[in-house]
Parts: sequence; C-alpha cells; structure tokens
Amino acid sequence: LVVGSKSPARARGIEVELTAAPTRGLTLGANLGYTDFKYTGTLNWEVLITSGLCTAEFGASLSGTPTSLAALSACEVAQTPNFRQTLLPKITSSLWAQWESEPLFGDDARLSIRLDAQIKSSMRIDGNPDAPLPLPGWDKLEEVPSTMILNGRIALSDIKLGPVNTTFALWGRNLTNDRHIQFTG
Repeated sequence: LVVGSKSPARARGIEVELTAAPTRGLTLGANLGYTDFKYTGTLNWEVLITSGLCTAEFGASLSGTPTSLAALSACEVAQTPNFRQTLLPKITSSLWAQWESEPLFGDDARLSIRLDAQIKSSMRIDGNPDAPLPLPGWDKLEEVPSTMILNGRIALSDIKLGPVNTTFALWGRNLTNDRHIQFTG
C-alpha cells in the first residue's frame, strides 16, 4: 500500500495479557488487543480496482501515456476516501481457564479441563460501501457483528498402558454454535 515514500495508512494499538494461578491446579488467562487504523494518504490503483472503486481498464491499459496516467491518478485521489479497512476488528480478546487435578489412581494420571472464549468486535468485510454488492442478499456481509466463540477440552493424561504413556481427550470448538459469516470467500 505504499505510494512514494509516505505510507497511506497508520495503525496504532496496544495489547495486554494477564495470566494468574490463584490456587493449585487452576490457571486463568486474559488477553485484550485494541487497534486504531486509518488511511492517511492515497491508495494505489491495484487496491482500488480490487475493491471496485477504480475500474479495471485503468490497470489493463497502463500504457504510460500522460492521459492514462492522469486518469489513473485522478481515480486514486478521488476514490481513496471511500475505501474502508476490512477484516480488522478494533478489539480482540480471549479469556481462558484451565484446571488440572492432582495425580489420580495412585499414579501420574491427571484430569484437566479447559474452557476458552475468543471475542472480536465487529469488522467490515466490504471495502467499498458505495459499490453495488455482487449478489442479492450479500448486504448481510458488509459487516460481521461482534462474535464470541467458546471452546472446551477435557483430558485424562499420563495414563500408563503397558510401556506406553498416553492421553485421552474430548474437545469441542464453537460450543455456543455461533453462525456469523466471517468471510465472503
């Protein structure tokens, strides 16, 4: 996205992570990230053509003539303010808790339980809110609402089966059955 020596975008952010072990066998964790992203300059024609803000003939007819270069430059300057950052939530977070038992059955076997949640604020999927969407019904895909995905795992580890030391585990992803569309692939 760099045009000349000045970058057309600025991103600032912060991330904080915390892990705590309040009691024996219990570990808690949290993570919070914040990103502030803004376009500050002119985007190049490839980005604008991909998002439908400049027409593809600009890219195909770059003969280098002053007229075609002037038209391309005018499109870049005029259309950059309409472009929106996609696939970048302002806030991302995760929370998790894990418990592990003392040894069971008189040997080293242990039971562990883990729950984690991944949380994201809303994010844009459509980089050009001014262009018509390609298919009817895609208006729901301009922005993904805030989401939370809950995952879990239960495991019995360090089980001795003869000469083999093994783990049996049961895990699930998206336990709350969140069905928000994330990408338009």
